[in-house]
Amino acid sequence: MGPGVNQLKGFGMSYTIDDLNRAITKQYDEEFDGDFEYYDDAGSAEWHGLEEDIYSFRKDQDVTAELEGIGTVRLIESEGGEGQGDSYSMVISVTDAEGSVRLFERLGWYASYDGGHYEGPTVEVKPVEKLITVYETI
Repeated sequence: MGPGVNQLKGFGMSYTIDDLNRAITKQYDEEFDGDFEYYDDAGSAEWHGLEEDIYSFRKDQDVTAELEGIGTVRLIESEGGEGQGDSYSMVISVTDAEGSVRLFERLGWYASYDGGHYEGPTVEVKPVEKLITVYETI
């Protein structure tokens, strides 16, 4: 596979978003038979499996999961769910053996009748600080 839009060069981490999704599929899909012909993306269930491994109710706990050939995964943020509209997403960090870190967001949707779905896509993200204005009662 040649360099593509999802390929980061020059930072010590040369895996693609497709590689990340495949690693998640291999680790969290119990029915995966090793043939990626029909697996172009990790599905919602696989992303939920990853989220279960790296989620903690305690903010002071450092919970991680190892993805073979990719690195150590940490949950940075998750949004959505009951009472939060129909958006649903999580942001993860992936640290390779050399300590290089990349951030990814998995997008999805939420419905009150059957919960959240990480249907994708997976995108690479970076933190950006923004100044916002909110209005409070006086």
